[in-house]
This record gives sequence, C-alpha cells and structure tokens, in this order.
Amino acid sequence: SKALYTYTGAYSNVIEQSRTSDIVNHIQKTGDMGCKVNRVHSISSKDKSKYALEFWKILGADSIPDTVGAGHPDEDETYESNILHTNMIYTLENDELAPYEKYWGTIPKVEMLKDTNIIVFDFGSEMYVWSGKNAVLDRKNLALKLAKEMWFEGYNYSDCNICPLNIASILGERAQESLPLKADKRPEWSLFAKITQHRETVLFREKFLDWPDFSRVIRVRSDENIREVSASIDIKPCDVVEMVKEKDKEPDLIVEKNTHLGRGDSYFDEESSRLFEYESLKIKGWRILENSYEELPEKSLGQFYDADSYIFRWDFRQTVKGRRLGGDPSKHLAVG
Repeated sequence: SKALYTYTGAYSNVIEQSRTSDIVNHIQKTGDMGCKVNRVHSISSKDKSKYALEFWKILGADSIPDTVGAGHPDEDETYESNILHTNMIYTLENDELAPYEKYWGTIPKVEMLKDTNIIVFDFGSEMYVWSGKNAVLDRKNLALKLAKEMWFEGYNYSDCNICPLNIASILGERAQESLPLKADKRPEWSLFAKITQHRETVLFREKFLDWPDFSRVIRVRSDENIREVSASIDIKPCDVVEMVKEKDKEPDLIVEKNTHLGRGDSYFDEESSRLFEYESLKIKGWRILENSYEELPEKSLGQFYDADSYIFRWDFRQTVKGRRLGGDPSKHLAVG
C-alpha cells in the first residue's frame, strides 16, 4: 500500500516539525513528484507500530532498528557547514559544463535562476538539470546529455572533507571510520531529474536559501476582486447598559498545586477570603536558538520578537493575608 511517511527525531525542533507538515501537505495536495496518495503516517524515533515497520522495510531494514543517540552539540553546525561545500553547480558554456564559480560550494539562491539559463545542480545523491522557460532547446538537450555522462561517471569529493552520499553513516553516536570520498557509481536510490522553470519540485526548492513561499504571502487585492457596495451608512448608538453589564475578568495564571498568580502582583480568593500578594525576587530569561540557547541580558528581559521563542524563570515570594470576622486584617500571615 502506498503512503507518505514523516519521520520525527527525538531532538527535532518545532520549526523543523512544522516545516515537515507543510511539505507533506503540499505533496498530498498537488501530487508533487508524481506522488498521489491519500494516507500519511507519522513515524517517531520510538515508534514500534506496524506503520513504523513498513517504513523501515522500505528503507531496506528487516526490523525496526534501535535509535542512535545524538552526537556532539556542535555536530549539526559542523555538518551543515561541510555539506554546503560539497554542492557542485555547473552552467553550460560553449559546449561543456563549467563550474558556476559564484555559487560553487555554497547554498543556491533564487537570483541565479534566469529565464535563459541552463544550470546543473549536483548535490551528490540528487542531480538536477534546470532550464529557464526561454532557454534554447538545443542547448537544453546538450546540457542534459553532458549531465547524464557526468552522472554515470560516479562521484569525486576528494577536495571536500566529507562525502554527502555516506556521511550519515557516522553521524551521531556511531562508530567513526574513514569513508571513501569517491566512487565510479552512485547508489541506486540516487535521483537524476530534469526540471523546467516554474515547475520545480518541493525537493528541489528546499535546497535554496530564499525560495519564496507564496502560500504565506499576504497579497494585495486587485481591483477586479473588489465588490461595489452601497456608500450609505446607518449609524445607531450603542446600548450602554449592554456594554457595562459584563466586565472582563482579570487574567489569572494558575501554576502547579493550584497556585493562582493573577497578574503576578496579587490575587484575591473569594472562597477563602484570602489575599495572595507576590513579590518578584529574580527573573532570568533565555532565547531559544536552533540547536542551543542564550541567556538574555537584564536590559532585554522585556523585549520580545515574534520570530523568536523564549524561556523565563521567575523567582517570587508569596504572602497570604486573611481577615477577621469583623473585616479587619488578620495578624496571622503566611509567607512562602
């Protein structure tokens, strides 16, 4: 049975998980890369379900393997830096493929995709022959022929520190070993594809640093989409009684053991006629980065950015006050 599978590692962050959902929804909706399925199975690193077994068998395993632990905290950054250096990008010059010096060993950018260009992207396990909508047909056929010849010659990453086709076998808490940087044949699971402008697959688009996501762009409405409505306005006064009938409730944050914090300064419990007052002792904050975090300086504790995530620790002292039957404050206080 055909299905789409998403794999979520134990240490993947929220941004990566959200992006995975976006990609799966796009593939399912558009049939990208010829994939037409109705079922999506989400597999986690600890999943032992039958769908997890199906997933691993597709990848060639007889059973569900044990999850490999994460590597050194700096491993992700080191890997990403080195894997970019393996990107080989060519343009068609005269009758041969020549390195695109400006983008060789870097992450591709949309600006390089001109409508008359023909570019070959070699990512190791994936090779794409991209052509602009106004590229000459004979030139496109020549680039495709040369790219296929290069594809069947295998790969050579002798000038790089790693090889993108086998580096995954030593990442994380795996045994370190010397891996070959070249071979005369690429793995059977490698992908060779021809792509034309405006018909790029999601797998290709994800290779770019700045590929625009128009599904998230707020567009200006065109004149033809604006409906004509009557300009007459019927103004009626608001009912003041209805406006003041129900007052908004004060916000009340409840933490462990049913501790009511109110707005962080005080909270009155009507049921027990007790007043809880809070005094801030210390506040610390951290900004969450992709694979780590950094402590915020004191002057930045009240500054927030909509693209960032934060963790705060608030140390406070709670004082509980009550009242006597006559209404006077009680002499018995509880401080904690």
